[in-house]
Amino acid sequence: MNDPSRKEFESTEEARIAAILRSGAIDAPPDEQLDRITRMTARVFGVPIAMATIIDADYIWIKSSVGFEPTCLEREDGLCELVIKTGSVVQLNDARKHPVAKLHPLVDNGEGIVFYAGAPIRNSEGHILGTLCIADLKERSFSEYDRKTLQDFADWVVDLIERRRAERERDADRLRFQALSNNPQLEMIEVDDTGVIVDSSHTVLKESGFDQSEIVGQPLLKFIHPDSQQEMIAALNSVINGDSIEIFTDIIYKDGSTHTFEVSSCPIQIECGATHAMSILWDVTEQLLIEAKVSIAERRYRKLFETSRDAMAFLTVADGKIMEVNGAFCELTGYSKETLEQMLYTDLRSADVDPEQLQEDLVQLEATGISPEREREMRCRDGSVVPVSVCAWLLTDDRNEPLAILSRTRNITQQKQLERAQAQQQDHLETQVAQRTQELEETLTRLRRAERLASVGTLASGLAHQINNPIGSILNSAEYALLCEEDQDADSVWKEALLESVAQARRCGRIVRSMLQYSRGARTERWAEDFGDVLQRALNATQSYAKSNHATIKVTEDGRPTPVLVNPIEMEQVLVNIINNAIESNASGANISIQLQAREEQVCIAVTDDGRGIPREHTSRVLDPFYTTRQQEGGTGLGLSVAAGIAVEFGGTLSVASEPAAGTTVTIIMPLAISTTTQDARL
Repeated sequence: MNDPSRKEFESTEEARIAAILRSGAIDAPPDEQLDRITRMTARVFGVPIAMATIIDADYIWIKSSVGFEPTCLEREDGLCELVIKTGSVVQLNDARKHPVAKLHPLVDNGEGIVFYAGAPIRNSEGHILGTLCIADLKERSFSEYDRKTLQDFADWVVDLIERRRAERERDADRLRFQALSNNPQLEMIEVDDTGVIVDSSHTVLKESGFDQSEIVGQPLLKFIHPDSQQEMIAALNSVINGDSIEIFTDIIYKDGSTHTFEVSSCPIQIECGATHAMSILWDVTEQLLIEAKVSIAERRYRKLFETSRDAMAFLTVADGKIMEVNGAFCELTGYSKETLEQMLYTDLRSADVDPEQLQEDLVQLEATGISPEREREMRCRDGSVVPVSVCAWLLTDDRNEPLAILSRTRNITQQKQLERAQAQQQDHLETQVAQRTQELEETLTRLRRAERLASVGTLASGLAHQINNPIGSILNSAEYALLCEEDQDADSVWKEALLESVAQARRCGRIVRSMLQYSRGARTERWAEDFGDVLQRALNATQSYAKSNHATIKVTEDGRPTPVLVNPIEMEQVLVNIINNAIESNASGANISIQLQAREEQVCIAVTDDGRGIPREHTSRVLDPFYTTRQQEGGTGLGLSVAAGIAVEFGGTLSVASEPAAGTTVTIIMPLAISTTTQDARL
């Protein structure tokens, strides 16, 4: 069964312990006046033992004693515990006869306490803090007068405890008041019931520019801005009548500047019974300016938020719940503001979001305060999916604690359409470029073929020279054979003449066939021939052209054999082309120098003129197809490019060096043939 009295005791005990803690008696230092009360108690009652105790939940704290050494005992049933339970004076003339007290360690030891009397130390709230008790080692009587006297001594202890508590609180109040007075952030003034300042803190003197004599004794309204005086008069009247007030007022400093103060005033009673107003003042001028700036900034950013063309939203950090959106967000999604603010931001995302990428973005948002801009798809109220660009910022407080997430969502539908149109246009342009490139390549091929065919006319003159020699040899052999018809060795002469004619005829056929292959662009036959002979035929072919252009040609050879494995027809055409260019380099008559030189494994031929030369910026392009410096004279730009191609085809190189107004040198380097057997020898 539940014991109601037990519950009442527990409730009372809890309040009693709280009262002990408020009193500060347990931790109070030794008190000489308390010791005097204890000694007087022992003398009055003529006992060897007297003590004043404070009893908490577990221990008996002996704050003062006579004839007893311990300062702390464990709390047990009996003796002082009886006082706590009964709440009145307890007397045991012979504790050895009490059914509970006789079991107490201080009683049941043969030489222990016999007589005990204790009075409760009860505070003004009625809570028992401890006991004032006396004891003797022998049995004694204890009258009603003695009981009242012991209680009077106990009440005396209570008065001392509460006085000490009041003194501690007073000292604490004094320290707090001093701290407030010395706080540079606070200013304190005391005003009497007539509105005159009777005291002020040093902070007021320091900050206002006035000295002590200029403040104390002066009416408070003297320092209050006229616009605030009526409000201050009403506030002072309220405080004098016993109310506490808080107002804002403007105070004028000595330099004429006005400062806004927050004033907190309360009434205080002074010794004469009059009521004064004690006021604490905070200079909030700077704070109000900051708040005004913050307010302006907040209004500005609020306007930016609400009027932004981008969809803006504030989200909770924990789960991304939409807290607030602007009009653009509603317009983008098709939802109302009230509906959106009941949704999660993830409710608007399509299913294409990569969870791992999303987690990476959240980690970066937490670490740097901003997430990377990503392209996403957003589902709108009508079910449509809109491409968007999303980024977010983490908003924090002064302690860097997360407050919210600001999300910016931008509709990029038009951008995507433009990108697709640009991609289509680019594909179309690339197709056209490919077609035009193919057409240009085909045109280049036709022009090269035309150039090659056009050069056949030039080859005709060279062909006449090349065929003229074998035909002359055939004619000479035939005429010689006819002259020797009557000779004895006519048969052998005829045979030799026929063999020579056959060989020379074959040579003519090979020359003609090579020219036809060249004109068709087919791979021509090659054989070893001396480069000097090829050069000589080219000189013969250009002799009349040089004469008509008043050009002079000087040839220098080192006399050594220069066999090269080429098609002589084509190589002759290359040299004819280069010599003609040199002839045309100077309208007043070019001076041309040709050097033919054999090296260890190469033969080099250099054709140099003294013409107008080629500008430096064009030198690197003279071998490009279609490039020419003689466009006005009808040049196609294919001559040197074809010549270089032929030289490379035969394993050689062709290079051009030129200086403006100083002439041009074209150099051909060919590898010497391994065999020096010429075509004539093979025939």
